[in-house]
Amino acid sequence: MKRLARNLRDASFDAFILGLETVNRPSVAYRLQAAAILFSNAWELLLKAKLVASGQKIFFRKKRGKSRRSLPLDQCIGRILTDVNDPLRLNVEALAELRDHAAHFVVPFIPHDVMGLFQATVVNYSRKLNEWFQVSVSQRVPVGMMALVYCRAPLEIWTGKIGQEGAWKRE
Repeated sequence: MKRLARNLRDASFDAFILGLETVNRPSVAYRLQAAAILFSNAWELLLKAKLVASGQKIFFRKKRGKSRRSLPLDQCIGRILTDVNDPLRLNVEALAELRDHAAHFVVPFIPHDVMGLFQATVVNYSRKLNEWFQVSVSQRVPVGMMALVYCRAPLEIWTGKIGQEGAWKRE
């Protein structure tokens, strides 16, 4: 595997583990926002690792005097998860939407549906990390820590959208 792909995969795994630890710490008031940011970052890095491992480019052409830029999460999603109705793609897109919202607003509590989104993220990320790179999350995390506590079915894929007032709703 190319060194860049391996480094991206490893950084992705670290962001995922930190997101998992954060969402499982009820004493952290900012855990929704932090977990959304970390899980989104984990997906972005994992998708970039997959692109690099398959020989695709992830960098835009460098402009003189500007920093080097790579593909954003939405473009990585479109290149790897091409079916717009794929539940995995819907999950990652919902997570990215939550990240965008959480990064710019204060969310005072964690709605139960968001915990369902996070649980689906944990399951989906674990599966793809293993499928694409033969790495098991259980190598670094006890399996019990991958189950989040909330009152909805854990494998239900959350595809909620943010309403005009910032409220979470199901479609």
